Amino acid sequence: ATRGQRMLLAALVALLLAFGVAIMLDRSDSRLHSKEQAEREFGLPVLAEAPLLPIRHRRRAAVFGYDHDHGLAEAYRALRTALLLFRDRLPLELEAADLSAKHRSRAAARGVDRQVIVVTSPEAGDGKSTTAANLAMAYAEADQSVLLINWDRWRPVSARIFDAEDGPGVGEYLESGEVPLQEFVQSTSVPGVHLVHAGKGKQRGATRLHTRQRLFEEARSLAEVVIIDTAPLLASSATRELVTLADVVVLASRSGRTTSVAARRTAELLRRLGAPTLGVVLVGVPTGPFTEYYGSPTPGTEAWLNLGLGPGEAAGGGTRA
Repeated sequence: ATRGQRMLLAALVALLLAFGVAIMLDRSDSRLHSKEQAEREFGLPVLAEAPLLPIRHRRRAAVFGYDHDHGLAEAYRALRTALLLFRDRLPLELEAADLSAKHRSRAAARGVDRQVIVVTSPEAGDGKSTTAANLAMAYAEADQSVLLINWDRWRPVSARIFDAEDGPGVGEYLESGEVPLQEFVQSTSVPGVHLVHAGKGKQRGATRLHTRQRLFEEARSLAEVVIIDTAPLLASSATRELVTLADVVVLASRSGRTTSVAARRTAELLRRLGAPTLGVVLVGVPTGPFTEYYGSPTPGTEAWLNLGLGPGEAAGGGTRA
């Protein structure tokens, strides 16, 4: 064989080896990348797909993303719509069912127009805090009063992203067992959204569950929608109690990070706990050609973007003040 033929053969062998390695790596990758994978591993519907933000904006994803990325805002509006539909349907389903004592007490406590939503994730870094914050803004945009409670006391998100203070909060409430929750509520830079920070107090084991139940009851009386950002489910026993107290649980899963094993363990744990899990938000989905639809507004679209409406929609969220 000539030198040229040998070089061609070597190049072909190298190409085949590279192709084989790529296939092996792809098959060994247990991370969830797509909606279909997430739905299969969690056994739950994906309610929204939040696009991946540029690296320079991810630290302030909670507030920057919603105001500056229309694709992100639409994702959380879709999540809000799913939760509102769930809230409106639930009383009818409970009325038609043979209600157990547990369902009766929960239905009576929750009220017709009030909802406590617990947002959690399998592990840290899956996007649950970003989901909770953006969902709070989506509800406020629809003229709903919102109380956002940061219950992740291990890795709390700074209250300053909402121009609030990192002061006393959930920890001190649980420790005192007597001070009203209202004392820990702060205003934020987002009209309609109030915040209870994680705080730093220590929990008393003897009164922990009772005090948590009381916090849920007080929170429900302070806003139409209560959103609780918790610690990751697989890492926190406290979160496993909180999901059983919620009206609805939403899971955050990060595209390219959450693994199949973590998803299956989380789904199984939620089923055993009997948690009212509605679905999954897939965070950090790589953007593609479709994102141009939400990218730069084209002539004539500014009005519906400012109103929180999509083309052809007759109604939607209101203007954010």
